[in-house]
Amino acid sequence: MIFASICFIVIAVGDGFLSKDDLDSQFSNEERIALRDQASAMFSHAFNAYMKHAYPADELMPLSCKGRVRGKSPSRGDLDDAMGDYALTLLDSMDTLVVLGNISAFESAVRLVLADVKFDADVVVSVFETNIRILGGLLSSHVFATHLKEMKSQMLWYNDELLGMAKDIADRLLPAFNTPTGIPRGRINLKRGLVMDIPNINTTCTACAGTFLLEFAALSRLTGDSRYEKSARRAMDALWSARSRESALPGTVIDLTSLTWISKEAGVGAGSDSYYEYLLKSYVLLGDSSLLDRFNKHYVSLKKYLGLNLQSVLMHRPWQAGKSYIDALGAFWPGLQVLAGDLGPAIETHTTLESIARLHRHLLPEAVVASDPARVYWPLHAMRPEIIESTLWLWRATKDPHYRRLGRSIMTAIEQYSRVSCGFAALADVSSLKLDDRMDSFVLAETFKYLFLLFADDDELVFKLDDYVLTTEGHFLPLRLQNKFIHKNFVKQKFPSTRHKRDFSSDNCPMYDFLRNPSLASTLRKRIMDKDKTDKQGCQSKPAKREFPTPSNFLDISPIEFQRNNPSHLLSLEMMGITVGPIQNQNVVQITQHDGMALNSELALKGRQFILSMIEHNQETKKEGIAFLQIISPPYFGAMHFEVGVASFGPSLGFLKPIEGQIAIADPFDACSFRSKSSSNPSIEDDNDSHAMFNGRIVLVQRGGCLFIQKVRLYSSLGAIAVIVIDNVKGSSISTDAPLLMAGDDNEEPPIPSVFALEKEGISLLNLYQSSPNLRLTLSKKFVPIETIISGYKISNPNFSMSIEDVPNYTINDLHNSFYTNLDIMSTIANFARQKILDSAPSTADAAVEGQAEYVFYETIENLGTKITTKYKDKRQDHIMIVADHNNVEDMFSSGLLETFRKLGSDRIRIQKFKSGAVCVTDSNSDPFTYQQQDHLYKENFDSLELTYYLSIDEMFTNHKQP
Repeated sequence: MIFASICFIVIAVGDGFLSKDDLDSQFSNEERIALRDQASAMFSHAFNAYMKHAYPADELMPLSCKGRVRGKSPSRGDLDDAMGDYALTLLDSMDTLVVLGNISAFESAVRLVLADVKFDADVVVSVFETNIRILGGLLSSHVFATHLKEMKSQMLWYNDELLGMAKDIADRLLPAFNTPTGIPRGRINLKRGLVMDIPNINTTCTACAGTFLLEFAALSRLTGDSRYEKSARRAMDALWSARSRESALPGTVIDLTSLTWISKEAGVGAGSDSYYEYLLKSYVLLGDSSLLDRFNKHYVSLKKYLGLNLQSVLMHRPWQAGKSYIDALGAFWPGLQVLAGDLGPAIETHTTLESIARLHRHLLPEAVVASDPARVYWPLHAMRPEIIESTLWLWRATKDPHYRRLGRSIMTAIEQYSRVSCGFAALADVSSLKLDDRMDSFVLAETFKYLFLLFADDDELVFKLDDYVLTTEGHFLPLRLQNKFIHKNFVKQKFPSTRHKRDFSSDNCPMYDFLRNPSLASTLRKRIMDKDKTDKQGCQSKPAKREFPTPSNFLDISPIEFQRNNPSHLLSLEMMGITVGPIQNQNVVQITQHDGMALNSELALKGRQFILSMIEHNQETKKEGIAFLQIISPPYFGAMHFEVGVASFGPSLGFLKPIEGQIAIADPFDACSFRSKSSSNPSIEDDNDSHAMFNGRIVLVQRGGCLFIQKVRLYSSLGAIAVIVIDNVKGSSISTDAPLLMAGDDNEEPPIPSVFALEKEGISLLNLYQSSPNLRLTLSKKFVPIETIISGYKISNPNFSMSIEDVPNYTINDLHNSFYTNLDIMSTIANFARQKILDSAPSTADAAVEGQAEYVFYETIENLGTKITTKYKDKRQDHIMIVADHNNVEDMFSSGLLETFRKLGSDRIRIQKFKSGAVCVTDSNSDPFTYQQQDHLYKENFDSLELTYYLSIDEMFTNHKQP
């Protein structure tokens, strides 16, 4: 389908390939010349208006008849990042003067640039835009100036001055590539480089990172300085390494420090377009077959998953549509398909885009709704060149006069709706035809250039078009650069010449029949247009659904195993055509299955089976319903409570009295095995003490590692009276998720009940236990009245006088927040530390060296009499922040504690002292950027609380011993 080596399109001049009927449908030579001259005149009108009213400003404001100046004209946000106070429009469009044959104007423009343009403005510019417009424009003009000098026709005075300017601007861009991954930062200050006030400095788009190799490689080969090409290649390599391994597609926006995708849409429109273009064209320019291999792998997937309208898809789920719109930038794609030799699909895609343009007076909007292209998504028409570019290459490949007729229609529309006295103005709205006060430099650099080339014959140009590769901005780089090698690692590779006859009959070029054959191209276009008409009339049946193979990462999960917050589970459901809808009433998850959305018929069947199983599962859940977990210790007395899911095995809570008891924590926490005291300490002869730790207790265990019922069986054998399984899905909560019905097996059921607590409630319960080891709970099918709990407490505490009116009305949020404020957890942790030290180490120092530094720290603080409070610092990092008051800081230093602690935990601990006098003890693996803001944090939130220490929550819950 796609090919091992590229198929270059041989463009023949003249009519030798055309039949008499084809010739009859061509423009007359007079008509063609008139259209060519009209394109030239439109450029001259725009160029002269810019030079008269705007130069040396970067752009012309055609309605205001003045220049757009960065910092003085009204800001347009990111759109202004293309402007750097460097006469953008002139530099970007100079080479168009050569294309039009106006050599004297080109020479005057070059002299003007050399006299006036500098690159030292203190402005932040787009690295991408500056490369394609400024560096590309300088290189192209240098190439043409050199060509004219070599032909001894004009510019005999020229001495590579533009090349020197190109090197200057590239050197200013080069620091942007100094990143961990090689992907360049999106913006840079021309004068000061990478300043810290540049926004969004760590993210960039795929095209923004992958559109440098043509210009940078050309500069390296023209100057002999390999830095530019190396930098561009490294960026391309990083993008390639970050692609989806399954779909071979990249996303659209990437974090350049971690190579993680911020935007996962994959397509050929805005944000991605020129990355693919530069893979293929860099192969053409440089002859590096690895670039062609990469393009081919991308191309196979793009051709497989994108429709003819080029709507984006998700890179990891390419069967699913991405954005709901298609944008005008993607219209370049048929032209690139022409270069790739895949002419049939190029004609098909271009015909689809052409039909969209026809819906809007041949003024292709910036974006249209993918499902209904007649509806405008973004009404701007900026006179973009992409559809004209594709039209040009299809004309040169097929000689089908249709493409020149289309070019005439587009040019007429621009002339009719955008021409003003000072150039050409974009349309703010293609529907109302309201004008916008902007004329982008690409209108002169590309739009009018491509229109001229569409109507010009090759013998009317002052250069041979086939000797050049055009960049994404329409600038010219000569193919002869391939023969310039500047570094030992740049290995010359065999490069097929377009001038030699090649065998196009093989599968490598399956669409060769369309080359220079307008009748065949016309037939294909007509077939597509006819199909489009019948589809709109509803007379044609829908095509058969595409069948895709089942991906290797598909998980055949059951409703009991399904976790709503698990991305892998959600992905597998999508493969089966199942969507998880909005949560209703906070507790109900809506799921829907559509066969048409499944990857294939087999997965569609699995999806239906999943839905049926889910219904059965829900019915079983309703039979048992939910249970209540109430904290009955003072001061809660059952008012602090939450709902839990019950198990489908073991005794039913509905037939039992409320289960009441103290908490114990499984060791290890996953409860798939039991770590006895005798196994960890040989001096203990039996496990009676271990069993006593759980006897009569309600044991907390974590989900995962083994079956639910196995956990319950294990702790039933150790004397537990009930088991609470805590979910391991991060962030699950009874306020947003339904509790799980735990399933058993076919073996003997355990004699004790068990319930399932979602993660947020379970962790809060664990945290509450850490502060109050004697915490007591009750589990019951029905809510136990608070009066009943208070009455029972009074029996064992006759002097207790509290009534129900004195009990606060606790909510679930109070439970979640209880750990984060005013909890005295230090005594409990210190007790754990003492026992750990006594059991496993002869001295405090040995214990610290063995990883117990945390507990030594806590114990010593307690001995110093430090008052401790806790705050939860950062949920992303899962650390506890322990804050001590200022009065004890000096005690810590005088006791030598911090210095000792630094030595004992030197591989893990960082101690920082801030300007306010605060001291921060942190895990050395923590994010340093978080702690740079600590001084401000103390002053704002903690006032006099100035000593902090961060302890991993997981470490606290898994390394402790029962008190």
